[in-house]
Amino acid sequence: MVKFGRHVAALRQRLPEAVFLVNYKQVKEHMHTAEGFAAAWEEALLSAAAAKDEQMQALWEEVFSSSSSFEVGARGVRPIVAVRLYHKSMGDKATQQLVDSFNQSRTACIANYESLRKLVKKFDKRATGSTSLSQKLLPRLYASTLT
Repeated sequence: MVKFGRHVAALRQRLPEAVFLVNYKQVKEHMHTAEGFAAAWEEALLSAAAAKDEQMQALWEEVFSSSSSFEVGARGVRPIVAVRLYHKSMGDKATQQLVDSFNQSRTACIANYESLRKLVKKFDKRATGSTSLSQKLLPRLYASTLT
């Protein structure tokens, strides 16, 4: 079985530097107190969600700003139609790069979600008594834009 921290490190090497990944080891270092862990975890969640939102907004801005096909008749188009118009306007290579960027963002989003979930699970496993944080932190994760 591969340790999840190693999996995240391997992803870090594979993905571009601009893609945000939760620093699993850094958050894990705060497991000695519930307050410290919860604060580090919350900060990681906020950073991951903000990074995902920024990446997705930048990608959609690329789609809509690079296409001359978004005239009056194309207002309010659905995402798939927007990508098709982008492809028609920009060609195969640019569209493949766009799809690759979407996939990289999705990969990072899944990794960040799993990192945060596994960190809570690990904390709760080590916690004694009533210091479980699943009831407090997991609803925040499940309601975030990372899902």
